[in-house]
Amino acid sequence: MLKARKRINKITLNIKRQKVGSAPHAPVGPEVIAKQLWRQAMIYVTPDKIELESGALNEFGSFRVGVLLGEKGEENALGTVIVRVYER
Repeated sequence: MLKARKRINKITLNIKRQKVGSAPHAPVGPEVIAKQLWRQAMIYVTPDKIELESGALNEFGSFRVGVLLGEKGEENALGTVIVRVYER
């Protein structure tokens, strides 16, 4: 579990979104983050293990997102991933 946490804490996900006005065209939700974790880092995480405060990222920029690596309540079970949302 500690190795997985160290590995996931070093990951930066790059997600492109079309710009419409000042906000992204489609918000980045847990499903998109889980899909990109698999595509970019070969780490499988279910969307319910991704903790987003607002439910989805609706702005461009860099964000820290919590990812549960084990069962809730386990020690050192929460890792963080940097998600960078930028325009095409």
